Amino acid sequence: MAEVDIKGERTRLTAYEFTDVAAGKEHYFLNLGDKPMVILWIYGSDHVTRTFVGQMSK
Repeated sequence: MAEVDIKGERTRLTAYEFTDVAAGKEHYFLNLGDKPMVILWIYGSDHVTRTFVGQMSK
């Protein structure tokens, strides 16, 4: 179980679900489970920029 927060709007996700985040939108994922969470990022372009602004912990 996890949540994704996209510009302040939270959505709950379960295993193998996906979400689409538009380029440039601030977002983060929150692991709500007791096991490690794995994320697969797939980009629609070969020009990718990522900016990490912080890390949350449970």
